[in-house]
Amino acid sequence: MIMETSSGRSDLHIPTLSLAVVLVSATLALVVGLVAEKGQRDGMYLWAAGLWAHTLAYSLFGLRGLVDDGLSVVLANTLLSAALALLSESLCEFHACRPRRLLLWLPVALTFMAFALLVHTLPARMIVGPLIFAAQIVMLLSIQARARSKTVGRGKHFVCVAMAALLPLLAMRVVAAVQREDALADFAAPSLVLALTFMIALSGALLSTLGFVLMSKERADHHTRQMAMFDELTGLASRRSTLQSLAQQVAVARRSGQALTVLMIDIDHFKQVNDEYGHQAGDTALKHVAHTLRSRFRRQDLLGRFGGEEFLAVLPATAAAEGGLTLAETVRAAVAAAPVSSVGETGLPLTVSIGVAEVAPHAAGDTDAVVRAADLAMYRAKAAGRNRVELAWAQDYGSAAPQRMRMPGTAPAPGSST
Repeated sequence: MIMETSSGRSDLHIPTLSLAVVLVSATLALVVGLVAEKGQRDGMYLWAAGLWAHTLAYSLFGLRGLVDDGLSVVLANTLLSAALALLSESLCEFHACRPRRLLLWLPVALTFMAFALLVHTLPARMIVGPLIFAAQIVMLLSIQARARSKTVGRGKHFVCVAMAALLPLLAMRVVAAVQREDALADFAAPSLVLALTFMIALSGALLSTLGFVLMSKERADHHTRQMAMFDELTGLASRRSTLQSLAQQVAVARRSGQALTVLMIDIDHFKQVNDEYGHQAGDTALKHVAHTLRSRFRRQDLLGRFGGEEFLAVLPATAAAEGGLTLAETVRAAVAAAPVSSVGETGLPLTVSIGVAEVAPHAAGDTDAVVRAADLAMYRAKAAGRNRVELAWAQDYGSAAPQRMRMPGTAPAPGSST
C-alpha cells in the first residue's frame, strides 16, 4: 500500500487503497446480507444493498483511465450517491419512520445528470459532486438525529461519526480540485487528498456498518430485557422483575427500620370469564384490571403481574394495618366499580380478592415468607366470599408452603379457577 516516489518520499499507493476499499466493502455487504433475517424490516438488506453500491462505485473508480469515463466517472459517482440513498432508506426502515423518497433519491438523479454533463469538466464536477454528497450525508444524519431519543446503545454514535467525518473531506476535495485538478484526475498518481478519500471511505464503511449492526444488536438486547422485566399483555412488571424489586425493597426496609407491605391481588372467577367469553375477552379483562390497579397505586409503589390472573403490589414505607389495608380496600372498590365495557352486552363486572402482608421492621423471615403470607390471606378472602380484603395472620409467615384453599362447590385445582 506504500509507494516509493522518485524523490525518495513514501506515499500511499492509490490503486492498492482502491482495491482495499472494494474488498472490505464487498465483505461487509456479504456478511450483512447473510446475517439479515428474512421478513424482518430492520434495514439490514437495504444496508447491504448500499454497501454493494459502494463496492461497485469504488471498483469503477479504481478503473479510472482503463475504462470509459461514462463508467468510471458518471456511473461510479451515481452509484456512490445511490449508496448514500440506500443507507438513508435503511435507517428509515430501522427506525420505522416514513422515508421521504423524493428527497432521498432526487440527489441520485442530479448526480447522474451533473456528471453526464460535466464528464469532461473536472473543476465543475469536483464542486458539484461534493455538494450533492454532502447534502445526502446531512439528510442521513438528520434521520439519526430525529430518532436519537428512542435509539438505545452506542451504535448510533458510530454511524454518525463515520458519516460526519466525510463532510470535511468533501470540503477538502473542493479546495484541492481548484488548486491541483490534475492530481485528482489521475487515480494512479500519489495525492494526499486522494489517499485521504480512500482511507476515510475504508474506515467509514467499517465504522458505519459496525455501528449499524451494533444498533440492531442493542435494540434486540433491549427488547429481550424489556420482555424479561415487563409483562407483554398488561405492561406491568413481570413476575421475575417484581420479585427482584421486592427483595431489594425488603433489604431497604430492614436497613431503614421502615415497614413494607405486600398485596396479593387475584381476580375472582376468572376461569368463568375465559369459559364464557373466550380467552380474548380474558386478555381484555386482564388489561382492564391492570389499568384500574395502576391508576390507584402511588408513584413509589410497584405493581406487577405475578402469574395468570394474580397481581403483586409492593408498598414501601407502608404498614399493613394502616395504609396497606386502606389502599387495598380502595383498589378492591375501584375494580368492582369499573366493569369491562367491551365484554358482554352490558359489560363484564369483575371483583378481586386481596391478601395483605407486612415485612415488619427488623422482623425475621425473607421475601418468600411475606409473599406466602399475602397469598394465604388472599385465599382466606376468597373462602370468606370473595371481593374482600384480608390481613395475613402471624402464623402465615411461618407456613411451609401456601396451601391453595378449596372453595366450597369448586374443584380442588387452584389458579385460574378461583
